Amino acid sequence: MTHERDTFGDDLELAALLDDVREHVARARPVPDFAEVVARAHGEDPERINAAMVDEARALASVIPLSAASEPEVPLDPPFAAFVGEVRDAVRDDLAERSLVGIPQVPLPRRPLRAWGWAALAVAAATLLWVFSGDGALLQRLTGTAQPEFYQAPRDQVETLTAGEAELVAPPRVVIPRAPIDASPVEALAEPEPLPPPATELAIEAPVEAKPRAARPSRADRLRALDQEAQALWQQGDLDGAAARFQEIVRTGGKDRRVQHAFGDLFVLTRERGGDEPELWGAYLERFPRGLHADEARAGLCRRADGDARVTCWRAYLEDFPRGAQRKRAERLLAAQAAEAP
Repeated sequence: MTHERDTFGDDLELAALLDDVREHVARARPVPDFAEVVARAHGEDPERINAAMVDEARALASVIPLSAASEPEVPLDPPFAAFVGEVRDAVRDDLAERSLVGIPQVPLPRRPLRAWGWAALAVAAATLLWVFSGDGALLQRLTGTAQPEFYQAPRDQVETLTAGEAELVAPPRVVIPRAPIDASPVEALAEPEPLPPPATELAIEAPVEAKPRAARPSRADRLRALDQEAQALWQQGDLDGAAARFQEIVRTGGKDRRVQHAFGDLFVLTRERGGDEPELWGAYLERFPRGLHADEARAGLCRRADGDARVTCWRAYLEDFPRGAQRKRAERLLAAQAAEAP
């Protein structure tokens, strides 16, 4: 650190940046495999590590991989971390929707109507048989006619009877006049008189079908449409139009996750257009103090701070984001400030 201060003066940020570069280069340096380690040990002490051990290590090197699992986990880039979070949320939403879908009911077989049809036919046939095969009284009531034999006396009461030599004469037959029979056995039913027309006919107008009211799009649909318009304008090179669409999402979207993505796109657009980034960072942190881009916004504000405000800002950053993407820079700057303090 003394050599860096001698070289770069009081530019602590540049020294911290060079330290980060050195760490990344050292981390990316390939790690020697197992066979190379054994070969180096054989070169340093051939008596303890003989050539046979080297050959055995080379033979086993293909089945004993030495991965870099012991390396510290590198934090994801904030835009890539936001993309991974969005994909994870989309998968969770899809799984939740699938879990809410109910199992359809099994259709029950309908009872066939053929048995009921045969039963109805049987009842009708029995009714007709009872009507036409009785003593005729019911048929007479229905048709309004009478059979002649119902008005005649029995034959054994009118014939002459002979008992031995005496002759018995039956009483004179009483002839009952018959009513004249119409040509048609069934009396014609009187036709009903037609009803008089109504005094006044009311004109009934056909009901007018009401036009369905257009469904109002939901907030999620509006935000999705604005985001698509903004992305299309951005690809066409219209940065002002894209920024206006993203600002509309921020203004009307509340705390929806699409608002956080709109803030992230505004960060990039503002940087490209040379706008006021600190104001945008402050607006984001006011609404999403622990959001997807909170780490980036807090670090940006700390980089723009001066003097004691910078030290205070980086100290608060480490307290709120102990595993943040800029924690190494914050630790170096605070350590350098403590070393320079009397």
